[in-house]
Amino acid sequence: MTNTIILLFLLILIEYYSLKRYRNILCPAVLHNVFWIFAVVGILFIPGAKDLHLRTVLLVFVGSLLFQLGFRTIPQEKKQGIVYLPEIVLFPKAVKVTVLLLFIPFLYVIKLYIDGNYFINETLYGALLNASDDIHLPLAMNYINKMIQTFSLAIILIYWVANKHKNLAGHTRTRNIDNSVRKYVILLFIMASLCVLASPTRNGMLTFFLPLVMIYLYTHNMSRKQIIRILFIAACIFLLFFYFVSRGKYAFAYEQGNSIKEVFLGEFVNYLSGGVYTLDKVIESHSFTRHGSNTFRFVLAVWDSFFGTHLAPDIVNEFVDDGIIYTNVFTFYDFYIRDFGILYSFLVQYILAILYGYLFKATNNGKVGCLFFQAMLSYPLIMQFFQDQYISLFSSW
Repeated sequence: MTNTIILLFLLILIEYYSLKRYRNILCPAVLHNVFWIFAVVGILFIPGAKDLHLRTVLLVFVGSLLFQLGFRTIPQEKKQGIVYLPEIVLFPKAVKVTVLLLFIPFLYVIKLYIDGNYFINETLYGALLNASDDIHLPLAMNYINKMIQTFSLAIILIYWVANKHKNLAGHTRTRNIDNSVRKYVILLFIMASLCVLASPTRNGMLTFFLPLVMIYLYTHNMSRKQIIRILFIAACIFLLFFYFVSRGKYAFAYEQGNSIKEVFLGEFVNYLSGGVYTLDKVIESHSFTRHGSNTFRFVLAVWDSFFGTHLAPDIVNEFVDDGIIYTNVFTFYDFYIRDFGILYSFLVQYILAILYGYLFKATNNGKVGCLFFQAMLSYPLIMQFFQDQYISLFSSW
């Protein structure tokens, strides 16, 4: 496993450099490498795993290096947290009306779940999965589901920022915030959480949960130790949800007499490292196979919807089984390698790094809109070790 260990060492060096340079745990340049490191470490624990080829080592290393270089093109100040957040106006009536409008279709879906008696003599995961498969909600409901989650994150952000100024001013009530809106914010959060649970997937949970954590950390002044503590608690919550999904999705494995620890760790290592390990096997066969249809999938999907064609490629990859790992995810790089090869994937990584650099600087300067986008983009950033969640996520409709 010489090449794998070399890659791990190089990634740790880059991580040390980014921490030393930016001194901020929440900096995208710092966060970018963390799960790549975990993914490479996981390969060392895959039974029977072979060493990574030098080509894959260079791909991941150069990509990480380019992210740092792209991020550096936007000058950053060395500081922990946001200098200030601007005073922001919360419109209670608009929040209440919007929440109530979203609550109507939400309540309709809840009624369908209850009336279907899916929760009788069935595990929670099995009941939720059966309900999701049987009800066949119209496409519009899927949009409403995402709208509830996104709107809740935006409102929670505004609410916390407004509360921050209320507390700083020492007032029990200010013109910028109406305490009566709190119950609507809580209701919206509960609705969003149930929308996540209604379709229980690990990535679906992270899409909502990770931006929420980032918004909380950015809107509350915390020391580095406090941030690490919150991130640790968040990681534990995700591991519990991961076990909940794993126990339901792979119940047969848990029921075959193997120890729960053994099965869970096997599933977790496969989730964490399967993408990097399998990318090593498919780089050559996947290169230049889609000629831009991944990058322009959104445009092709719009074209398909208007003219009834089938030009947009399938968002779900084919499974690869090499006898050690069985997966259909091949990291962030594979999505772009399929279009125009490795150099193109490097270009995309570099451009994304510049975007993150701009958003991070604007966030630290108190631009709330950029803070929101920064938080939303924390999910695809961290999931680069797994698969692309930028263009692929944007065009999955």
